[in-house]
Amino acid sequence: MVESSVYMREPILLRWFNRGIDVLLSNLKLIVPALVGEIFEEEERILSARYEDILRALSSGKSTLSEAASMWYSNKIIEKQDVASIKPYIKSLIEMGLVRGVPELHGKRYNYFISSL
Repeated sequence: MVESSVYMREPILLRWFNRGIDVLLSNLKLIVPALVGEIFEEEERILSARYEDILRALSSGKSTLSEAASMWYSNKIIEKQDVASIKPYIKSLIEMGLVRGVPELHGKRYNYFISSL
């Protein structure tokens, strides 16, 4: 019950509660982009595949721009492994409150994480 309560925080998921956790999780992959898309609509932006991919990279543990660029390059989203191609997306996500940057010890580099809203 405690495990399920984590997913039940979102009212839209309640319709799958009695069908089991596997059904809930399979529907979650459809719901999450819709919920994130609502945030983009409020900010008058469009949730593009690139924004979704950078959020996916960060949520899967890629916390630096170079790690995210490497993931994008390996998935053929960008032509060369270049951090500059990701910076505008990160900046927009920070402005929208979806991502937060945490400076490393001396503040020259940042680690990026999905914000808990």
